[in-house]
Amino acid sequence: MRPLHDESLAKLVVYRAILDGTALRTREEMLGTLAALRRDPPVPPESMEAAAFPERIRNFVDALVGQYRG
Repeated sequence: MRPLHDESLAKLVVYRAILDGTALRTREEMLGTLAALRRDPPVPPESMEAAAFPERIRNFVDALVGQYRG
């Protein structure tokens, strides 16, 4: 259950970062936001497995970028 919680939380963090900023205005801004999240993923206090959380964000960012470019 803990990994599922953190996977959902990682998606929420990424979606909020995209929606709260100006990332949806241009392709470059969105990819820049995703690149920044991948480089320096935040670890919210609600995460249950903090050490593994950055990798969950990176995996989700990679999947989004793959869909966006594909």
